[in-house]
Amino acid sequence: MGCIDDCRGREVRATVSVGQRGEVVTAAGTFQAVPVTLQTDAMHYVRWYAQDVGLVREDVLVGGEVHNKKTLQRRLE
Repeated sequence: MGCIDDCRGREVRATVSVGQRGEVVTAAGTFQAVPVTLQTDAMHYVRWYAQDVGLVREDVLVGGEVHNKKTLQRRLE
């Protein structure tokens, strides 16, 4: 757990964790990706990173519900 600035000059407590690699299906293909979770009192982000690709999926949860889900649409070679 650590503190970050919320861009309004207030400190926010946050917890960051790394999960087990798993399969993530996107429009650009299927990837073995590692989830990285950032959780504060107000928000919960889960971002999946695939080796040699980068960010392939992002979920933003508020109140336990996914409000913004983004996935990789295409790969640039």
